[in-house]
Amino acid sequence: MFFDMYLPTKIVFRREKEALDILKKERDNFNLSKVAFFVSNSSKKYGYFEKIFKILNPQKYVILDNLPVEPTEKDLEDIFQKLKDENISLIVAIGGGSVLDTAKAIGILLRNPLKDIKKAFIYIDKFKNEAVDMIAVPTTAGSSSEVTPYSVFKVEALKSKSPIVSRKGFYKLALVIPEYTYTMPPKVALYSGIDAFSHLIESYLSLRSFEISEFFSIFGMKIFFENISKTLNNANTLARDNMVKASLYGGISITLAGAGLMHILGHIIGYYKNLPHGHTLALVMPEVIRFYGTSVYNKLKIFEDLLGKRNLNPLEFVNYFSDFLKELFYKDLQVEKVKFSKEDIKLFINSLKGKEKLFSKLPKIPKEEDIIKIYENV
Repeated sequence: MFFDMYLPTKIVFRREKEALDILKKERDNFNLSKVAFFVSNSSKKYGYFEKIFKILNPQKYVILDNLPVEPTEKDLEDIFQKLKDENISLIVAIGGGSVLDTAKAIGILLRNPLKDIKKAFIYIDKFKNEAVDMIAVPTTAGSSSEVTPYSVFKVEALKSKSPIVSRKGFYKLALVIPEYTYTMPPKVALYSGIDAFSHLIESYLSLRSFEISEFFSIFGMKIFFENISKTLNNANTLARDNMVKASLYGGISITLAGAGLMHILGHIIGYYKNLPHGHTLALVMPEVIRFYGTSVYNKLKIFEDLLGKRNLNPLEFVNYFSDFLKELFYKDLQVEKVKFSKEDIKLFINSLKGKEKLFSKLPKIPKEEDIIKIYENV
């Protein structure tokens, strides 16, 4: 099989001391004349920002904190207007997925300014100039924004969360320090972990998947099943370490093979209901698997040993796997159940109009009635 790969981010996955020593060596590779720091409140609280700042020791700097957890295109516009004339030479993002996504998008827009920010959400790989150099220091384990070309925002015109997608917007350096995820509250660890799993399984089931993407998907899913319950215990540092690795694998796999229907439907829920991204994915994931049915059996049968089910026909096995995920999410991991009204579902369906082109690489193309059924059965 032939394929193209573009993964330009240098990934440093090390203990804190080693990672910071590497950052000291990498420092001279960046222009530090004026640095924009995008910083989560927790990274300031626990001292992560201070350590990174002292090593970089920029000549001039701007600090952007108190950033929104669910950023909108209006938030993006406001930050762009604040920074567009600042001659930013380097962006450093320290925080969770929304912080990294916001910084990444700004890095692209500073080199590719648009009169209308909303156009950024339809300029898929059409930006001409490389983004400002960027460094990512993630403090959660799920979004994997540090290694992907995606930046997700709530977009009013689309009535959904939607990504800016550009190969010009990769981080130059991802400083991935597992200890920086130890301070995640259990609920954040849970939904971040489910987000990582969604990247792994959606890229695995995508028609764009190939041997290398599937390698990362399969090993990442194995890590998820072995560690997700343990990672809810803040004291289990080994599980947190492993989930950071699963998140990295998920980011690499969706960069290579893309996401799918779970993200499309989950983004719409997130727009209207203000639920954490991982929560929305947990709601739709089992029912999307059930909808795919036998079209994904040949992929999912790798889980026969995990589930201890070797005597089921393809449809029975896929349905069993769907039920297994429901039990894992709702019973074992205590994901909060949510039911949607007919009015909710009508809004969701209206938001899907015009997005049918996103279905092209799905293992099975849904009709409107299929999507209604998925939303009804969460």
